[in-house]
Amino acid sequence: MLPLPDHASYENGVELSGGKQCHPFQLIAGDLIKLERAGDLARDARYMVPFTASTCMISQYAPAIQRYMEKLGRPDVKVLSTNSIEFLHRFGPMFWYNLGKALLGIEYLNRLRLEKRPYEVSKGSVDKAYQESLQIVYQSQLAQDINQGIKEAAQHLDAVASCARGSKPVVAVTGDVYTRVNPVANADLFDLLEELGCEVWPSPTMVDLVMAGQEIYTKQCWEAGKALDTMSSWGQVLVQ
Repeated sequence: MLPLPDHASYENGVELSGGKQCHPFQLIAGDLIKLERAGDLARDARYMVPFTASTCMISQYAPAIQRYMEKLGRPDVKVLSTNSIEFLHRFGPMFWYNLGKALLGIEYLNRLRLEKRPYEVSKGSVDKAYQESLQIVYQSQLAQDINQGIKEAAQHLDAVASCARGSKPVVAVTGDVYTRVNPVANADLFDLLEELGCEVWPSPTMVDLVMAGQEIYTKQCWEAGKALDTMSSWGQVLVQ
């Protein structure tokens, strides 16, 4: 796992990509470029980037960043999207299934954290418990018991002492998935809004990344007359 991006990540990403069509792409690409230029990128490294079947530029992340690595003289570095064959061969389908569960669980934890934090009795206690909850999820992944881990993590976070909710104005934050959940990308917007006396509610991220993308792909298959692909894709939507 890489640390959070910084302004140098953005500058490196913009330098090679040239445009500013996709803010998350600049940071995700820039993270890897910065690592390579610092001499900290191991040989034969693998860099995993997200993917969803939609018209979003996210479907082009892996091939575009791969070209940047080749341009920098690092063809040994392979950029994988989460739907790649190599990803499945390396980790297997159950890894992807459990990873999806963990990400969804972390999304719920983050939502709970943001709902409780403006009303916490002891400043910093919610963020501390949130980090501890993430470790519970991590350990449950290792123990292959992610469902129990998410339950225990949520109970641990919910146990933090807080005042009754409802006395502060609620601000909903929507827009690009990456930007709204990454404090560096959104310039600590949530912290600023809380300092101004608000409670922040982010819109769901997993729905955007998984459900919406899969439903779009299902519609595309239907319109193309691909009946079997349509049924297969819709089955994935129902499972998710």
